[in-house]
Amino acid sequence: MHAQVEDVLACVPNLERYARRLSHGEESVEDLVQETVARALGNLERYRPTGDLKAWLFTIMKNHVRDLWRKRRNMATVSLAQATEIESRAAAPPQIDHLFLRDLTAAIRRLPDYQRDVLLQVSMDPSSYQAASIALGIPISTVRSRLFRARNSLHRLLDDDGRDGAGRRRRSARLN
Repeated sequence: MHAQVEDVLACVPNLERYARRLSHGEESVEDLVQETVARALGNLERYRPTGDLKAWLFTIMKNHVRDLWRKRRNMATVSLAQATEIESRAAAPPQIDHLFLRDLTAAIRRLPDYQRDVLLQVSMDPSSYQAASIALGIPISTVRSRLFRARNSLHRLLDDDGRDGAGRRRRSARLN
């Protein structure tokens, strides 16, 4: 066991070079090496002498760096401006949602049948344009172009309806 600890410590210069490549300046090289050595020494019983020790240590470091990246990606960052906007949306009365849905339903009814059919089919199964193509009996390219036109028409219809009495635009949500 004592020889294995010395072998791990002998790989520290290689670990430092590898840490520099992995970190891209985001993490401290010394911290990565220290964490890798600590994890390796804590799990020496798992190391199989038939394998390459350096490769085992590199794998430990790579997995640690991936864990750090995942943690960073999963942490939500919200600016103060976004927090205020989120709070104001949360405080909106439910009647506004009801009115928006009423306007949206009216706008969808005003679409031509071929656009409305594609829009509703894709809305029911957004996972595949292929399924909409088969269900409607039209090519995928036609599904895409009709969906594009239907969405643009909806935006235009909702924006036209979104004017107040003085002709000014009211704030409306985008649909995508």
